Amino acid sequence: MPEISAEALAELGRLALQVGHDPKTRRDFFKAVQKVAPERYAAQADMVMQDQLDTLREELATERLQRKGDEIRVRTEAARAALLSRYSDDDVKKIEAIMSEVGISDYERGARLYASEVAPAAPANSPPRPSPKFDFPTGFDALVKDPQGAARETAFAVIDELKKARPR
Repeated sequence: MPEISAEALAELGRLALQVGHDPKTRRDFFKAVQKVAPERYAAQADMVMQDQLDTLREELATERLQRKGDEIRVRTEAARAALLSRYSDDDVKKIEAIMSEVGISDYERGARLYASEVAPAAPANSPPRPSPKFDFPTGFDALVKDPQGAARETAFAVIDELKKARPR
């Protein structure tokens, strides 16, 4: 170590006191002291306690972040499982593709988007409809014999025509 004059030592001492007592520089100053003379750093109990407090805060923040991540993962898996009860696996994959394309993580919203883009499949177990053919009964006697049948046939024909004309 080079020779330092008494004046320079006094000036360095004053500077060390000033830096060591300034709240803005105190922490960094004692971190440097810890590297050079750890036994002197240990004497600064407030700095040691602050280090322990900072470590504890970091651990709590990490734990909290991990817990939130786990909660989100559980909710996402539950939402996906709920979709699998209504849609096939291929449909769920298509829903997930739409979700990633749009940039959302909500499976319900993804399912709504998917449903708005895909025409619904015809129900497999729907009862057969009566013929939509409309033949106006010849003569007044035929109309009098089955007025409900004639009305039903006409109503189904109109409904089918409206469905065909409706844009998708």
